[in-house]
Amino acid sequence: NSFYEAVVTQYNAVEGRHALVYDLNTANETWEWVDLKEIPPQDIRWGGGEENGAALNAGHGSRRTLSNGGLGRLPMTQPRRDHLVAQNGGGRKLFDEIELFNTDSLVKEVERVFDSNLPDPHELDKAKKLLKEHEQALVSAIARLADASDFESDGEEAYMHELPMHEG
Repeated sequence: NSFYEAVVTQYNAVEGRHALVYDLNTANETWEWVDLKEIPPQDIRWGGGEENGAALNAGHGSRRTLSNGGLGRLPMTQPRRDHLVAQNGGGRKLFDEIELFNTDSLVKEVERVFDSNLPDPHELDKAKKLLKEHEQALVSAIARLADASDFESDGEEAYMHELPMHEG
């Protein structure tokens, strides 16, 4: 399959949609709001392997490859969904990127370690470290969202949360 890459940069908590940005920081930058739950699980891939990046399978015209770790790849063959609204301009970014592990990959790694009859102590320590890092990333993300919420209560719109999705 051929994919386009997009960075997930914002989250609209009211509508449950994420902003996908294509050609980030270029003259061709565009974005659209997507409900990631509406994209079939088999159409979502995390770029850069299991350790970093993101990928989505939902074609949207010609896009260039991004080198950023938090990106989505979208196939060229699937037609644009009617409910997605593309917009020019990347919107305003309020916060630094929030990097999170892909939870499914993390769970699989921990299950792999604990499924063995005699888990390797080094592998157990590695799994514990991954879980602690994930917990800290979630705590940090929640704190940033709380800051965004405080910012919104000062008159900003709800969809301005920046929530890039990365695996770490």
